[in-house]
Amino acid sequence: MPHTLVPSDRVERVNVYGRDGTKLGSIERLMLDKVSGMVAYAVIKTGGLLGSHHHCPIRDLIPRVRPTNPT
Repeated sequence: MPHTLVPSDRVERVNVYGRDGTKLGSIERLMLDKVSGMVAYAVIKTGGLLGSHHHCPIRDLIPRVRPTNPT
């Protein structure tokens, strides 16, 4: 059975790109719903040292990396 879980440290600091391929920023943290335990949204850091933060619903993030060995 292929495993489908990803540890949070493998997601944080991952670059996020727009539909046109432009880099939007990187994932700073994931926010969890305390009741359901599900990821509610990602906090995306944009810009440089004094960049801003945007909340992005997790359903809007489409993973671009596919596992090469799903074992």
